[in-house]
Amino acid sequence: MLNGTGLLGHDNSTQSALIVPRPNHDNIYYIFTVDVEFGLNGMNYSEVNMDLDGGLGGITSMKNINLMLETTEKVTAIANANGEDIWVLGHPWDSDRFYTYTVTANGVNTVPVESSTPLLLDGFNQKVGQLKISPKGDKVGMVSHRSGAYLFDFDNSTGMVSNMITVSTSDALYGLEFSPSGKLLYVTEQKPFTLLQSLYQYDLNSANIADSEVLIANEEGLGSSLQLAIDGKVYGALNGTSY
Repeated sequence: MLNGTGLLGHDNSTQSALIVPRPNHDNIYYIFTVDVEFGLNGMNYSEVNMDLDGGLGGITSMKNINLMLETTEKVTAIANANGEDIWVLGHPWDSDRFYTYTVTANGVNTVPVESSTPLLLDGFNQKVGQLKISPKGDKVGMVSHRSGAYLFDFDNSTGMVSNMITVSTSDALYGLEFSPSGKLLYVTEQKPFTLLQSLYQYDLNSANIADSEVLIANEEGLGSSLQLAIDGKVYGALNGTSY
């Protein structure tokens, strides 16, 4: 793509890139990128205008605009409760905070909404693991590869994250996703020194979410990323394979 080389991010980052549309601008999009653990590029965004290059699209002069100097390998997004804007959520490194950025018809607001939590991400491999917002926009799920899986409340009107619950204390987690209803949470585990990886399910309506754990599958390569698709199914990328 025109001017498309040199975008930041990293091919070994958990959630290296996320694309969201610019509200009320049908042909303009933003690519949010996050660097790998120990990387120096942080979290950035670039603007795509699909009207450039005869309709093939291109990156505009708004390229690699820095949002965080140091970031975890996490970024996710959800439609704002106002029905127009978009929230983009990330987590800085060596911090107990979430940063929520607003994407509006005017572009990306580089001043985030900041939310403090009891969880400080500052150790080796704690940058690694997926971050997701539930389809209804009321919950945030996050994996920290060396400390566990966590659930938070999300206020879709203000962008605030609050009320942390520890879902799992496993030190080998990676993937995370919600069910379409938002009532179930799925987490993958990358067990060390074994080819077999696990997929767990948690009931978010349970009085004790951690105790609702059910082992769904235990298969080779299963401990990678999860993604809820538009067909209502959750797909898992199998580590070491092409599918």
